[in-house]
Amino acid sequence: MKEKYIREHDASEGMALGCGGVFVMIWLPMLIGVLIGTPAGEMVAVLVFVILLTAVLIIGAGLEKGSFEADDTQVTFSCLGRKKVIRYGEIRNMKLERHNKTYNTRTGMTRYYIETLTINAKENTYVFSAKMELDYDVVAMDPDDLKRQFENSRFAKLKTHIEEHIPIMQIN
Repeated sequence: MKEKYIREHDASEGMALGCGGVFVMIWLPMLIGVLIGTPAGEMVAVLVFVILLTAVLIIGAGLEKGSFEADDTQVTFSCLGRKKVIRYGEIRNMKLERHNKTYNTRTGMTRYYIETLTINAKENTYVFSAKMELDYDVVAMDPDDLKRQFENSRFAKLKTHIEEHIPIMQIN
């Protein structure tokens, strides 16, 4: 079972990325321009700014993408080249939660569901969050369909897959 998902960031992670990005994008090129102190130095500073802007945009686009791959013995979560392997034998319990997130934009109110899978293992607790892709047109016609979409979500399928591959006595 292999799936891709869009990660959901918490507020502190977004703030840290934003502050770090501002520092790198503004202060580093200015520092280079001041240190060189010539018209050529200003050109180098602009070039560094453009390169950093491109790098931040590429990295930022990759921050939202994650994936997991589950087989018969373990699940591997991947994001930005980092991999976290969790063996089924180490899992003590799992919890799947969903909550509705709402925020205002210029075009109106935007709502979406966040699905959070918490895996308690022998030594660590792992938390993975993703934006759910729901078909709101179908839900508007039949509100009972929301439950079906929840049951067929990526993390719900993963939780079921893991539960099928570990002894039932382990799951609390």
